[in-house]
Amino acid sequence: MKFRTSYATGTAARSFSRDYKVGSVIGYEALDGTRRKVVVTEKISDIKNGRPGFDGYIVDQPENTVWGYDKQIIRVFRK
Repeated sequence: MKFRTSYATGTAARSFSRDYKVGSVIGYEALDGTRRKVVVTEKISDIKNGRPGFDGYIVDQPENTVWGYDKQIIRVFRK
């Protein structure tokens, strides 16, 4: 079974607790369906359009920075 993202709302395919902090390693699904493992560098209450989200970088690639909405997070690997 393949899980799909709702591109219209930007929500992850599966819901779970989004309890994470700066330094956590999270998995999230980008709006194009790409899944990434990210180290969180900042939690932001209004990342864009009034929605909460995060800044971070892809694991083992600190020069490759990303951001995303909390609703895109599919897993918290390490808090």
